[in-house]
Amino acid sequence: MALLPLSLLLSTLTLTTPPAGESSPPAPRGRESEPFALTLSGGVSLGAYEGGLSWALVRYLREIEKDAQVDLSERHPQLVTVTGASAGSINALLVALAWCTEESYQGSIDHNDFRSTWAGVGLDELLPSSHGGPFSSFEPRYDSTDGLFTRRAFESVIASFRARLDWRRSRHEKEKPYFRYPCEVPLGITVTRAVPETVEEAGLRIPRQRFSILWKLETDSNGRAHIRNQFLPGDGSSDALVYLTESPVYATASPPRSSTRRRSSSAFQVELRKPSSVEAEAVIKAIEASSAFPFAFGPVRLSYCAPSCSNGAPPSSSMLSDPYCQAIADGLQQAAPEGARVPPLQVCRQEFFDGGVFDNTPVGTALRQAEQFLTKHPVSAPNPLRPLTYLFVDPDFRRLPASPSGVKGKEVPDLLNQLEFISSAIGTARSFELHNAIQNKGWNQTLRSHARGTAAWLFQLAQFVGSPSHLAAPTGEARGAYGRRLAGCLKESPVGPSLNACLRALDQTRGEDTEPVLFSTLVDIARRTHAGLVDSGATCDRDTPLLEGEARTVARRLELAALAQGFLAEELNRSDYGRATSRELDELRQSLLAVTSTLRRVLDCAGDLGRTQGSRSTGKPLSVLSLEESLPTLEKEAEALTHLTRDRSMIVSSRFSPLASSQLRNFGAFLDEPLRMTDYYIGIYEAAHQLAENFCAEQDPYNTVVWEEGRRLQGTLDLKEESLQHCIGEKLEFITGKLDVARSGPASHVFETLAKLELRAALGDEGQQRVLASPQWKWLSTFPPFPKHRVLLDDTITVSQVLRVLTSKETFCQDPFSRGRCFEDLDLEELSQGLAREGYAPRSESMRLFLADPMRWKLELAMRSMSRISAIHGEAHPNSEFVPALNAGRLLMTRQAGLREALRINASSVPLGQTPLGTSVVTPWLFTLVPYRASIDVAHRGLMLSWFEPVVRPTDRLTGRLGLNPLELRWKDSVLPYVSSSVTPSMAYAVSSLASVGAGPTVEARWREQGREQWALGGEVYADFAQERIRLGLGFRDTPGTPWAGLVYLSFADLNGMLFWMTR
Repeated sequence: MALLPLSLLLSTLTLTTPPAGESSPPAPRGRESEPFALTLSGGVSLGAYEGGLSWALVRYLREIEKDAQVDLSERHPQLVTVTGASAGSINALLVALAWCTEESYQGSIDHNDFRSTWAGVGLDELLPSSHGGPFSSFEPRYDSTDGLFTRRAFESVIASFRARLDWRRSRHEKEKPYFRYPCEVPLGITVTRAVPETVEEAGLRIPRQRFSILWKLETDSNGRAHIRNQFLPGDGSSDALVYLTESPVYATASPPRSSTRRRSSSAFQVELRKPSSVEAEAVIKAIEASSAFPFAFGPVRLSYCAPSCSNGAPPSSSMLSDPYCQAIADGLQQAAPEGARVPPLQVCRQEFFDGGVFDNTPVGTALRQAEQFLTKHPVSAPNPLRPLTYLFVDPDFRRLPASPSGVKGKEVPDLLNQLEFISSAIGTARSFELHNAIQNKGWNQTLRSHARGTAAWLFQLAQFVGSPSHLAAPTGEARGAYGRRLAGCLKESPVGPSLNACLRALDQTRGEDTEPVLFSTLVDIARRTHAGLVDSGATCDRDTPLLEGEARTVARRLELAALAQGFLAEELNRSDYGRATSRELDELRQSLLAVTSTLRRVLDCAGDLGRTQGSRSTGKPLSVLSLEESLPTLEKEAEALTHLTRDRSMIVSSRFSPLASSQLRNFGAFLDEPLRMTDYYIGIYEAAHQLAENFCAEQDPYNTVVWEEGRRLQGTLDLKEESLQHCIGEKLEFITGKLDVARSGPASHVFETLAKLELRAALGDEGQQRVLASPQWKWLSTFPPFPKHRVLLDDTITVSQVLRVLTSKETFCQDPFSRGRCFEDLDLEELSQGLAREGYAPRSESMRLFLADPMRWKLELAMRSMSRISAIHGEAHPNSEFVPALNAGRLLMTRQAGLREALRINASSVPLGQTPLGTSVVTPWLFTLVPYRASIDVAHRGLMLSWFEPVVRPTDRLTGRLGLNPLELRWKDSVLPYVSSSVTPSMAYAVSSLASVGAGPTVEARWREQGREQWALGGEVYADFAQERIRLGLGFRDTPGTPWAGLVYLSFADLNGMLFWMTR
């Protein structure tokens, strides 16, 4: 994928006074601002990775913004929009807050809001087990609105948001303001309505569930932050937007009329002064709704204003908006077109879920917010040469991906194929809005890319008509002299040898004059290029054939125009446009686009000057056909760019390293804090590498050339080029310095490890060693040494262990020309085994169980989930027909978990000591009066009952069991039963997950016999099936003085457990 000009935000070049041979430059236009928008997709525990990436991006751009404030001729970045969905909405709010935070509160790489937000959110906090066991009805950490997971896991995060956004919070007069002033950032999130809203269009009733919430974060002079609604142009009646009510706390009570005088006058003054403010609690509720992954979290009820609630209630007949919605109605009216009328608004209350259900990548929301914001708030002086850059953080896009496995997958039943189809269809639906947002929107059709395209087209035509090829414009010190000589060539007479000599002199340009070309000269080059092509087109348009001298002149002019267009295309990436006037920038843009209108006329020259073989169908040369086919695309681009106020450039982030959060459907990092922290530091590395890549793809043309010029001019990156890796290494040194990576043990280790692995994957072992020995990569050896002592909770140790496991699965790269090996994602079993080999010290109970017994961990997780689902369903529908199915699932899970315990005194699935919902403390103990096992003796018409069966499991396959039958009854040849008791210690071996076989001796006591016949010895063999619930056994009893008696029985185990769960 082509990398686009994010480096426009990064360059820090300082330019000096022009040479004496040129006129003095105009006064600087002031600090040049580079607008960019950030979109964060959802991904549950991928939020830790995105958090690290977001922190690194914001911190770096804030650092170079300080550089720009020192030298006003340099550009500085400005965040004009941040949007997010699901977990991305949490990070989006963090980004907006961090962008406006005062420098003294920004924190370090190891101590910041992004890291602390995700560090403490683990599976034990999200799905807590009760003190009484997984089926206890006492769940103190759950609220009535929670789903499978509890939102109390985010208590510290919510408290942090509340402290940052509560603008009513008093501040000590000596306390330094938390936010800088002025600062303003549009912020957008997506939500999904639980019950679809019905919209009527052209007589059709159309349901819709996807909605956006658009805000602006603003700061005041007191250093406080305010969240306000952002109103887009339009009447707002048909937009899928949610405007939260001004005071959701009061929205359930009576409207704010005169009777509400208990509220202080200062509160009223604040609300009147800030009519579009949104309360901190409403913002937090909206973030909770946007991140409420279906089923994992419960829906969140939001209060908002809309013309109709579409919930079965009739539309409001009032001609006036609800008092709580008046401020929103006023804002919509101000944004509406002249003459449009906003319908009356009423307060609606609906439940909302995760915004990523239908729009997991809200790029379209970012586009609407950013362009509306720039329309009302121009960033310094608008620069017509610079695009608005959209950075889309996609955790799934891999850099240097591994080759897909060539092993054919197992044939699966048709039902599983259908489930896989449903899963992929859901993934497609979540990205559908991204498809709509980028379709026919002119993405990545920038002035620079268009100028490159026209230059390439002219080069091809010039070569076809016979012009000798010349070297492209140099970079670095010789560029200024080349540009001035190029301007001189364009002033030469169109006939005679002077033009030829001038072109030859261009190839011999040296860096005797190192100053950049003045912008007035650039405008002159663009004008003369256009004028020369117009003259050439007029010459080619004649009816008479061209003379030999005319043909040579046209060929040289085409070559000169191609060189000039290519030169100007690279000049668009200069970092000193603060020295250009607005008029110069506009004229340069217009002249570059005007070149396209001349191409069709100069193409006529190909008929007279071309020498290639013709096509049989048309008689035209094949090269001419190629140029004709590409020309409409260039013309269409020029037309679109002419009408665009600002070009749009999209960059999609990529990652090299596998992630822990990719496990368990992106829930994997919730297993343990070091997993999340490893992903966090990987995110920081990936952000730094992405910045370095884009800088090298779009360097300032006056920088020293640090990688292959031809590749750079093509605007593509080939990571297998060592010269490119030199550039990346040089830029990474600068970025890591700005981020203070060397001060963090975990971060420096992740950077050093991944940088070396990525170099080896791209270049091979020998190439890696050469690049690491270069001056551009010497900085990597200056990081602090790895800790020698294995401290239990040392972050560097644990992060290094996780990283070694994540990068342990090497395989062939997808690129067949790659010289190294790439990394494939691990499955859950490989992750568990790898961490165990590393001696990883888990920090959570879930992780301890996961490493000790992954199968038992799965069962424990299933039991806790089943218990929580039963509690939710039981509270909502106590008499539902679904309850028996839930209880059956709990029965199976409890039994299966018991089969994994090393020692179990009571093998029954009755949850002793627990109180499942709907039972008392005594109820489980009462069910112990029911036998655990009942066996039918077929040979002797007998019945054997057992209440107690201790079990020990030394391995996964072996099971030791003590069979105790205190009561055995047999009616063979007797009216009254023979009564006996027996003890059978046995060992069993599991031949599969469904069956096991065992054998052991038996001692029997017969209570109606006397003397030696009272005791009998024997033995038995048996086979267990279906979670050891069904047993088929054979045995014998050898009574002294009598022949042995055969035994054949059918046994059923866990009777009391089945009875308990099926009667709940």
